[in-house]
Order: sequence, then structure tokens, then C-alpha cells
Amino acid sequence: MPIRQYDCADCGKSHDTLIRTIEDYPIKCPHCGSENIAQAVSAHGGVQGSFGTVPKKNAGSYKRSKK
Repeated sequence: MPIRQYDCADCGKSHDTLIRTIEDYPIKCPHCGSENIAQAVSAHGGVQGSFGTVPKKNAGSYKRSKK
């Protein structure tokens, strides 16, 4: 279930919408009622930590030289 961000061209405000089904896609801006909305471009987020974003010990280019 993605969360999409939409921007209103008339009032300039943004809002997030949880999309579960096709009926969840917004038609109007919840702030001003305008139908002039567009999905905003957003980057993929992520959780840092034990989910693979931290290099594993002695992996690839992160190997430490033995002294």
C-alpha cells in the first residue's frame, strides 16, 4: 500500500494519500477543492540499520586489512 504525495497547482499545498484501491486516487485537493492536482515526484525512502543498508563485516570493498 503506497503513500503518494499530491501537489495542488491552484493553492500550492501538498497532501499525502494512502492508496489501497483505485477509488483511493484523489480527484480534488482536500484544501481548496481544485481538480488541478498532480502526483509529486518523490525519492524512495529506506530504513537504515539491520535491513541491509549497513555494510556487513568483511564484505566487498569494506574489508579491513589485518595488521
